[in-house]
Amino acid sequence: MIRVAKKYQGLALLFQAKVPNNFCSHALKLVVYIINRLPTPFLNHKSPYVLDHLIKPDLSTLKFVLWLSYSISLTACRTKLSPKSLKCIFLGYKPGTKGYILYDLHSKSIFTSKNFVFHENIFPYHTSQSDTSQLPIDHTHSTTDIIPFDFPPTLPISPATTVAINDNVEPMSFKEAIQSDCWQQAMASELIALDKKHTWTLTHLPPGKKLVGYKWVYRIKYKTDGSIERFKARLGAKGFTQTDGVDYFETFSPVVKLTTVRVLLVVATANNWFLHQLDVDNAFIHGDLHEEVYMKPPLGLSLPHPKLVCKLQKSLYGLKQASRNWNQKLTSELLFLGYKQSFADNSLFVKTQGSMITVLLVYVDDIVLSDNSFFEIQSVKNHLHSKFHIKDLGPLKYFLGLEIARSKTGLILNQRKYCLELLSESGMLGCKPSSTPANLLRFSLKHFCYNCKSV
Repeated sequence: MIRVAKKYQGLALLFQAKVPNNFCSHALKLVVYIINRLPTPFLNHKSPYVLDHLIKPDLSTLKFVLWLSYSISLTACRTKLSPKSLKCIFLGYKPGTKGYILYDLHSKSIFTSKNFVFHENIFPYHTSQSDTSQLPIDHTHSTTDIIPFDFPPTLPISPATTVAINDNVEPMSFKEAIQSDCWQQAMASELIALDKKHTWTLTHLPPGKKLVGYKWVYRIKYKTDGSIERFKARLGAKGFTQTDGVDYFETFSPVVKLTTVRVLLVVATANNWFLHQLDVDNAFIHGDLHEEVYMKPPLGLSLPHPKLVCKLQKSLYGLKQASRNWNQKLTSELLFLGYKQSFADNSLFVKTQGSMITVLLVYVDDIVLSDNSFFEIQSVKNHLHSKFHIKDLGPLKYFLGLEIARSKTGLILNQRKYCLELLSESGMLGCKPSSTPANLLRFSLKHFCYNCKSV
């Protein structure tokens, strides 16, 4: 389908400019060049160029195919009476260089140049007579009527529509994020939360110390049905700028195994236990930082003095040791409550008290809580909320890509949302589905007979 779209878009450029079919290959190459730099819904509203190069392309240099242009003549054989420029046609871009591919209307030759002037919306082959499929013959004393192409007027777009479209796209930089009120509020909420936790103190950089960079990361959180839940801005440190043995030492942090999750779901369903889910807001900043780490002040933070830097007191997201420090903090708190850590899975915690059994699973900042007593679940929630900022998500519905639906007869698991995300990221969301394994009855008898004869 993509090949067909590119083919007809290339033909549309040829028909619009009324040029010979000899330029078809150049038109198709330009269509591919433009498509690779335009966002598409199949790639989460990102362009293939951004996913490949991790930077945004410069769209200011995009030009329309077969526009009239004048290239500055820099040849050595040019005399004082020779024309200073050549009348050309723009054909496309030269791969690997900053030059443009041009067609000389006089010498009928194709060359590459970066010194030229565009005459946009002017097509040299727009004449009153119908054009043929052959290249025109350029006579010395003949003139060609150049008719400017009038684009149809576009419908005005309301500002509200423009803002809505921009808000649904995750910004790539701070400069893009400040253009939207939703992302400004998200960044303000993040800075307020970090300030309440005393994540850093402002001080001068000591001699010999190295600054760690930072990065704003913007994500749109979706509900299980695909609708937008909230806009989240996360301030993270650039951990790759840290020095091993100076800024950090140990980094390992365990997470729960998927096998452990499945076993708990089976046991909880068989014994009719409660299954609840918790989420820790800004989990990493609860971990204590033991090393001296200095970070550049983030954009959006007001400073009393321009030369001040941030001395981190808590484990900010992105630091090499952040996940480990948070896991140690949570583990020590659970051990204090009487939980025992499993040797088979370090993210599995079990507490027994008489006939009451409480099981707790930890995956970074997501916690699954199961118990045969609802009052004990509420007691654990209240205690964790007093130590950390816990968000109670209620009964377990979505965890590690698993959608969980519980009924009186049992538990239903599916990965519909996870599969749709994989298809969207790979650009296969609009493709035709096929059964797996393949249905052999769909193949005709003729197909099998042909294979038998070939063998």
